[in-house]
Amino acid sequence: FKMAAPLKTKCWGLFSHKKRIISIFKRHFAIREDLTILAKEDREYPAFDEIKKELAAVDEEIAARVDIGLEPQTFRAKPESRKDWRKRVSKLEETARHRTLKIPLDEVSKEWQKESSSEHNLRIADHYGVYKDLFGYAYFSPVKPLAVTYNGDSNESVPVYTGNVLTPSQARDPPIVNFEADPADLYTLVLSNPDGNLIDPSKETLHMLIGNIPGNAVQDGETLCDYLQPFPPKGVGYQRLVFILYKQEKKLDFSNEKRPDRCISLQERTFCTQDFYRAYEDDLTPVGLSFFQTQWEKNVTEVYHNILEMKAPEFEYDWPVEYHPKQKKYPLREPFNKYLDRYRCRKDIQDEVAKERLRMNDPFLGDKKQYKYPLAIDSAGDPTAPDHPFWIREREALKKLRRGYWKDLEKK
Repeated sequence: FKMAAPLKTKCWGLFSHKKRIISIFKRHFAIREDLTILAKEDREYPAFDEIKKELAAVDEEIAARVDIGLEPQTFRAKPESRKDWRKRVSKLEETARHRTLKIPLDEVSKEWQKESSSEHNLRIADHYGVYKDLFGYAYFSPVKPLAVTYNGDSNESVPVYTGNVLTPSQARDPPIVNFEADPADLYTLVLSNPDGNLIDPSKETLHMLIGNIPGNAVQDGETLCDYLQPFPPKGVGYQRLVFILYKQEKKLDFSNEKRPDRCISLQERTFCTQDFYRAYEDDLTPVGLSFFQTQWEKNVTEVYHNILEMKAPEFEYDWPVEYHPKQKKYPLREPFNKYLDRYRCRKDIQDEVAKERLRMNDPFLGDKKQYKYPLAIDSAGDPTAPDHPFWIREREALKKLRRGYWKDLEKK
């Protein structure tokens, strides 16, 4: 191994200062060791793991959910000997093999309602946020199943389960509510909408309130607020209407909850389940729950005009301003027609669409018929024909389908 002369001279020059280099290294490691000890013992800021634990910590008193209901009853099957079990199973197997096995659905439904419906309804209501929006951190087990049905437009019975969808017209008339109860007991039934208060979004809209119900005779209870059908506004999506059944310890004075007959004031129908329960928590215990979902339909407008005597509100989503990157002088691999439309003035596009709408419509004959499959109609000189450029065919196809900015051609 032979080194070149310049490199050799530099190496010998470094070796001649080896004491100085060793002292520099010693000083460096000494300072690093002192900094490590200082960081371990006298650091001012906590480590990342400690900060992460502090952020992830949850106050147990606040996060702990409170059970305000009754404890669900546990049902155990009757003890059965192995001999009887084998005899019963072999008989079921034989009937199933010969396709003569009949399952009594009513008995199975009653058994399920008795054994598993409470836990099932609790999980579903928790999933839909019913407890959170009505009771905050409290919850209860719906130990008393509710059988709620509506008579629809065609006098067809429409049941309410846990979250199924009903139209406002199906829920137009007051519901029929049934539940098992001792005639000597008293109950309170509340129907509220946690998503439909137009005055205070943090509150609910009360649709029905009946107190001091003897047994399961809902019709004999004290009507504190008469029934009002759902009226979800246009553009808000689905809304939940929740039935809550409370068991009373005694007959209560609900004079503070009384609303006038045929109440159409949304201010007077403003309701809060938490405040209601806190006012009567010593004498009320929630035992039943059922709810359904509904959304806007055309008949809701008549409810606002004829029943509530107000203008029907409509909600629209405020879309943010569309962002476009800075325009390029030579855009590569982009269709020039779409690229130019992207940076066109919106006013020019609206003017073009308005002129096209005026051209298509006749003030005397009315609007032209819109075909169900407009692209299947071929006419002479149709721009969507194959002999035209692609961008013209695509533009005319969007115009026929009323898509893109051509959607304003639709008659409103």
